[in-house]
Amino acid sequence: MTMSCRAFYHDKTPGDPSISHDPSRKVSLEILRTLKYDTYFIDGPDYVPHSRKFAREQGFLVPVENSKVIWDFVGAENTWNFSKSSKLSLSSNKPSKYIASLDILMVVVSGMHCIDIEDPISNSWIRIERGPGTVQLIPSGSILYFVPSIHKSIVFIKGIQSEYQVFRDEDAKLLALHRGYRKRIGLSS
Repeated sequence: MTMSCRAFYHDKTPGDPSISHDPSRKVSLEILRTLKYDTYFIDGPDYVPHSRKFAREQGFLVPVENSKVIWDFVGAENTWNFSKSSKLSLSSNKPSKYIASLDILMVVVSGMHCIDIEDPISNSWIRIERGPGTVQLIPSGSILYFVPSIHKSIVFIKGIQSEYQVFRDEDAKLLALHRGYRKRIGLSS
């Protein structure tokens, strides 16, 4: 992988920020693509306008030019500002599992953003570390853990913003979404 994005398998607790990069267990962009985590790169330093153009070309919801980008993540606070009326806090005492109801496109603007994703094909965890200019699709129904990190990212939603939901831990809707994801990558539910 390029320096902007690297991924590796690990056997630790997902979401644990102390896990360090293991080059002997490298994961290729092709494996991420198989899991529907398509990865692209855009040129900087003007990531915001480039990401808006890229997202629009990929069919993602892009707000009008003068409005705030859909979803900013400001790393040190570990809070996602999703709308004026709601916030999703990612700061908890233990790592939590998340599943999104719609595909999202995440663009790292600054810092290093890390997530752990489930690889249901190999029954293992993959840590993805993304730097500025990395654009990655996060497929709906896939299981991931956010790793606390200092970064700023922009997230675009594929679909109607009011229909977007994030589910934590075990929930009936979460399980149905995950079954759909498994089918998308060629596994039985």
